[in-house]
Amino acid sequence: MRKRQYLSNFSKEDARTIESILHCKVEADHTNEELRNQLEEIKTHNQNFENLLAKHLPSISNGTSSNGKTNDRPRSKNFVKNQKKGIWNFFLKLLFVLLIIICFLLLTREKMFYKKMY
Repeated sequence: MRKRQYLSNFSKEDARTIESILHCKVEADHTNEELRNQLEEIKTHNQNFENLLAKHLPSISNGTSSNGKTNDRPRSKNFVKNQKKGIWNFFLKLLFVLLIIICFLLLTREKMFYKKMY
């Protein structure tokens, strides 16, 4: 009733526009509430996953396998060192390939130069 009295102050077209806007707002509020509920579900699942991960993670981080035996080398101990070695190996290989390409280009350039002279 109150809404009708408020809308009677406007023209029919404006009243329809306002009514459609209010309807969209109600739908948006409903969708927003559904999204909040889904977010809460996701947070719950995420927390459950983190709990499961924390349950199994200590055996990985301290260097023991799932059967309780200690590994010779924990994976995380030399990870950064191995990464740096990998990067340097990549750059050395790249430099070697570039050197071969430059030598090839220089040799073919000289051959073309001699062909033009004769």
